[in-house]
Amino acid sequence: MSQIALPHIPSIVPISERDFPILTEFIYSSKLSLAINSFLYEDWPNEATQKPIYRQAVESSFSNLASLCLKAVHQESGDIIGYLVLTRKRPGEGSSPEEESTAGQDVLEMMNAEVFSTVAQAANKISEETDQLDRLELAFIYIKPSHRKQGIGLLLMRDALSRAKQKAESCIFALSRLSMNSTTRQDSKM
Repeated sequence: MSQIALPHIPSIVPISERDFPILTEFIYSSKLSLAINSFLYEDWPNEATQKPIYRQAVESSFSNLASLCLKAVHQESGDIIGYLVLTRKRPGEGSSPEEESTAGQDVLEMMNAEVFSTVAQAANKISEETDQLDRLELAFIYIKPSHRKQGIGLLLMRDALSRAKQKAESCIFALSRLSMNSTTRQDSKM
C-alpha cells in the first residue's frame, strides 16, 4: 500500500550539509529569546560572534555518528520548518557537540567569565547525575514560529524516537542541559 503525502503534514528526513545555513539561523533565533544569553555574552546579541559557534554545533552534530539530526520539511514549499538533534550517550561518554563547540578559550573571551563559570558548574552537577546512564539527549529542537502549535515538534520527536528504537536496546531519555537549562528524565524503553 502506498503512502499519500498530505500537504499540511511535513516530511521528516535527515539533514544534509546544504541545510547548515538555515539550521544555524534556527539555533541563533532560538538563542535570542533566552534571557541567560544577555548575561552570558559581553556584547549581546552579537551575530558575528554567535553564528560561527552555532554553525560549529550544527556541523559537530551532523558528523557525530551517535547523533540523529532530523528536519521537518513543508510539503508544498519545500522549506525547512523544524530541526531536531537527538544524541545517544553511553555511560562515561564526553560532552555533546554543542558543549564541545563552546568549550574553547576563544568563546570565553567573548563571554562574561563569571556567568560562564556559574553555568558550567551547574551543568557539571547535572552531568554527575546523568553521565553514568545509557541515554538519549535531546540536544536541540526548533520549530519556526509560523509553524508552531501544529504538532510538528511532536512529529519530529516521534520520528526520532522511532529511529532510535531501531538502533538501541534500552536507555533513558534526557533533555539536554544546554537546551532546557535543567535535565528532565523519563524512563523510556528503547
